[in-house]
Amino acid sequence: MRVLVTGAAGFLGCHTGRILVREGCEVHALVRATTDLWRLRGLPEVRMAVCDLNCRESTRAYVNALRPRMCYHFAWTDGRDLNSFDHTGFLRSSIDFAQALADSGCERFVGVGTVHEYGASQAVLTESSRLAPHNLHAASKTALATALRQIERRSGMKVTWVRPFYHYGPYEQPRRLVRSVIDALRQRRPARTTSGEQAIDYLHAEDAAAGICAAAREGLPVANICSGQAVAVRDVVLRIGQLLNAVGLLEIGALARSAAEPPFICGDNRLLRERTSWRPRFDLESGLRHTIEWWLAQGKAE
Repeated sequence: MRVLVTGAAGFLGCHTGRILVREGCEVHALVRATTDLWRLRGLPEVRMAVCDLNCRESTRAYVNALRPRMCYHFAWTDGRDLNSFDHTGFLRSSIDFAQALADSGCERFVGVGTVHEYGASQAVLTESSRLAPHNLHAASKTALATALRQIERRSGMKVTWVRPFYHYGPYEQPRRLVRSVIDALRQRRPARTTSGEQAIDYLHAEDAAAGICAAAREGLPVANICSGQAVAVRDVVLRIGQLLNAVGLLEIGALARSAAEPPFICGDNRLLRERTSWRPRFDLESGLRHTIEWWLAQGKAE
């Protein structure tokens, strides 16, 4: 199958690309000229093309020439500012991109949303939980999902919408929790975190990518990509410290917790489990061990 992946050089995108290559797909990646391709090293099978999704004409020309059967759309702004108007720009370009794919005969579009489409809730979140996006990033993702359903109704292109929860693992960004703590401790620096009282649903990135591929393969309209279990952030940090024999370098509570951080986020993954053959390879313990070993093998951080 000829598959197009946008954002293939990103965290979840690179893991998804690797799975697709292993499955024997003809994988094409759409990247921007300024994209750092370090996550795609060792993947010569991925055929890369430079194209900016914000350029409607060149994107449509590329899609019409390639004519992929399936597209995984990870590309988005980096998300550091969750209320940047860059999110609305990616919303507009993503709608144009999806329409171009539908016009070219693409059979399935896999859109990647976010757990934050649900907003803050003390309940375990299912795919039918009320949507209440509380920043421009989540609102733009929710709007894209709605627009994609309209494109689906007007064309032959089916849509799978996935909502990844929190994930960690190889190739993670330096600013994220697990990577930042590992980086500090392996360099024998103090790892400063918040008190970590909030309980969060964490899933290894390889399992998250496998879940996304499984949802697409089985044609699920929507799916949570999560572990189904919430764990205290403090316990995650402590376990990393124990695995690296550096608990003494942990400074838990040294940073103030953001008021925007929810106290509890946990997803229900029964739909993914029941409708596909997906099962996570890693529990939190084995996932953290695998991640630490992977980063230690890389030497100096990217």
